[in-house]
Amino acid sequence: MRFLNQPHENLAPQSFSINMLADLIDASSWTHEQWLMISIMVFMVLAVLVVIHRLYTLFGIARKQSYTPNLRPLRRGRHK
Repeated sequence: MRFLNQPHENLAPQSFSINMLADLIDASSWTHEQWLMISIMVFMVLAVLVVIHRLYTLFGIARKQSYTPNLRPLRRGRHK
């Protein structure tokens, strides 16, 4: 993986960004430290997404009105 501050040879600005992106995506030259870093970052992003989802559902439950059943009043005065 080339360092980001090393220039590419005789390339236009548009292809520079494409080649830089291609270098970042190419995982065949990654070291074990880079794999570890990516794994930790992916885990952190997934953990944040799970926490956001849980908070969203928690606030959704708190916002929902509680169900009140339509109970008939007690029948009084029907003693035989």
